[in-house]
Amino acid sequence: LYNLFHEHDIDKKGALNFEEFQKFVKKLKLRPEVLEIFNKITKNKEVMTSNQFLNFVKRTQLQDDSEQFIKRLFQKLSHDSDYLKIDDFTNYLTSSYLSPTKQISEDFTRPLNEYYISSSHNTYLLGRQVGGSSSIEGYTKALQRGCRSIEIDIWDGDKGPIVSHGHTFTSSIALADVLETIKKYAFIITPFPLFLSLEVHCKADYQLKILELLRSTFGEMLVTEPLMTNTFFLPSPMELKHRVLVKVKRSMIDDNSESASTSSSVTSSSAYEDISGEELEKKQKPAKKKKKKHYKVIPELSALGVYALGLKFTNFSLPESKTMNHIFSFNENTINSMAKDDDKKYLIQKHNRKYLMRVYPSGMRYNSTNFNPIKFWDLGAQMVATNWQTYDLGQQLNEAMFNFGAKSGYVLKPTRFRNTNQNLKFKLLRPGDNFINVSIDVLSGQLLPRPTELRSDESLNPYVVFELIDPTLVSSLKITDLDTGAEVTSSSGLSLIHISEPT
Repeated sequence: LYNLFHEHDIDKKGALNFEEFQKFVKKLKLRPEVLEIFNKITKNKEVMTSNQFLNFVKRTQLQDDSEQFIKRLFQKLSHDSDYLKIDDFTNYLTSSYLSPTKQISEDFTRPLNEYYISSSHNTYLLGRQVGGSSSIEGYTKALQRGCRSIEIDIWDGDKGPIVSHGHTFTSSIALADVLETIKKYAFIITPFPLFLSLEVHCKADYQLKILELLRSTFGEMLVTEPLMTNTFFLPSPMELKHRVLVKVKRSMIDDNSESASTSSSVTSSSAYEDISGEELEKKQKPAKKKKKKHYKVIPELSALGVYALGLKFTNFSLPESKTMNHIFSFNENTINSMAKDDDKKYLIQKHNRKYLMRVYPSGMRYNSTNFNPIKFWDLGAQMVATNWQTYDLGQQLNEAMFNFGAKSGYVLKPTRFRNTNQNLKFKLLRPGDNFINVSIDVLSGQLLPRPTELRSDESLNPYVVFELIDPTLVSSLKITDLDTGAEVTSSSGLSLIHISEPT
């Protein structure tokens, strides 16, 4: 950097004027590996034509985009000129336009329970679960990123139903405004069905207002009755395109559950497995017990749970656990505890081959952090809800799952988690020896930060870290360096590959 600075300090004054600074920054940003590709395409000319760019996109990148789309992209990158410069081409290579969107064949004709569904928890929050801010913006952002299951916590307000995180000092927004926003953005990104996960904490007359608002806002988009007479299978995403489905609790709430939930000290026992994320699991002094009002969901509102009727979990063998339209909701702590038992884990995976399940973060995550969603997908849970307002590793993994193909918000589950063969017993559906070959070419290390632990007299030796995050790995991972032929193995599924001089 020092040498590059003095190279552009033409008059050797120890400072750069504006023109010198422009050249200095341009040289600093130059990427030799990209320039090499550019020169190969243009045959060492300074500009790239539209036809050269088209051939590169189609033949080298193998993008399945139309010529019309590529030409529009060329005009955008070139700022409506007749050629691309090296900077324009570099911007293209570091943009999202390289993501394949049409090359992958996807099937949206299977029942809903055979898909992973992009799901959000506490969608209305912009930050912490306690003392945070509720905003319509949370719904806008989630829907614009392809989310297909959003949560709405509804409480009694002075002028009507409001959306808020109850008993946590968060701000509130009018339910009517939330529903209008959802309608506006529901199907801009993907046409496949949107679930509204309702957590109702209102008295009966306000619940009737909720019902009225849902019907008046969504009209014919709202699913109010079964689409077919088949009671053995859920409809498919294709059959429910541009439709809104409601997830709501059954109107019958047993007395034991209701009385137990009046305590201000909440535990993670099975009695709370159907309590959703609005209930913070605060540990308070037993002497300060205070009863909270818990209203039953009225039958008229509960009837909207046509394909996602929330039931309190008791066990998987009861008749109600085998109804086509029910859905169980589990706190992460409860489902983790159950999955530690191999027999219970087996029953969870078996159940999720045919029926819906939602898993949501613990209320103890006051800062709205996220769990690793992969372990719950491995249980076959369709709706693994994360805090989208927090872009931590858990949310990054969640978005990676659905940043696939058409980015529809629906990803077909592996065959062993689906009900594809009615005659084959679930215990026989075990994964065989499956191998995936992945080839990764590191083009460059650009603008790598200097490690803070590096001594001032130490040279910077940059390296690239590959991390495979998959808790289902039970055998060793085989990695071979294609340049040297050297093999690296890792039993944990984690491997560090150091490249001393990226090219």
